[in-house]
Amino acid sequence: MTEKKLNFWTELRFEITNSGIFEAYCDWIEPKVYYFDLKPTTIEGKIGFLNPDMEEFKFALTIDKKIKDSSEIESIDIKHWAIEKYSSGFNRNTLEINLIKK
Repeated sequence: MTEKKLNFWTELRFEITNSGIFEAYCDWIEPKVYYFDLKPTTIEGKIGFLNPDMEEFKFALTIDKKIKDSSEIESIDIKHWAIEKYSSGFNRNTLEINLIKK
């Protein structure tokens, strides 16, 4: 994973923690499956929270942008994006996170 891509995932962890969609610290994100050339682009994987014990869930991240490949994630500057709180949250055991342009 490149440094820029790592920065995206790290910054997203802080956004998730600060968004209040789940009252816990987002400790890690592990993307597994990328659905490119869709709008919105969807990425699925696993996510871990400290609350106060470690809890692991599935996640589905949607990005309101058509992305061609994983290298384009490096160009997303999280400070220009926000987590849409009203459409984000748990759907059974999957945390759905919707990222929209500010």
